[in-house]
Amino acid sequence: MQKKPMEVYSEKDGTSKVLMIPEANMVVTEITETEYRTIDDILKHEDALTRVQDKKTRAIALKHSIEVTRSIELEKLNLSKARLLFDMEKAKGESKGNEHVDALRQKMQERKMKHGSS
Repeated sequence: MQKKPMEVYSEKDGTSKVLMIPEANMVVTEITETEYRTIDDILKHEDALTRVQDKKTRAIALKHSIEVTRSIELEKLNLSKARLLFDMEKAKGESKGNEHVDALRQKMQERKMKHGSS
């Protein structure tokens, strides 16, 4: 403890005096050191980032797979559509040919009737 001078005023006699008053000083009694395991924390964060990156990679691969599958399916649909259109045009062509043949047969029948009747 140290003594510190302090001025005290007395109301009775109107005087002031300087008295030495003991004052308690703060003394360091214990020092606590806190250690952070920075390397452990860094390794934990790195592990978490690796897991997130792995999930991200899987999601990208899945998205790519879906896009490729969709592209293949669209190509198959386009081919089927093209085949169907081709078959329809072919059928129209055949029916046009048949109409032509039918028209020729009808004309022949008409001629036979004209020649046969006369």
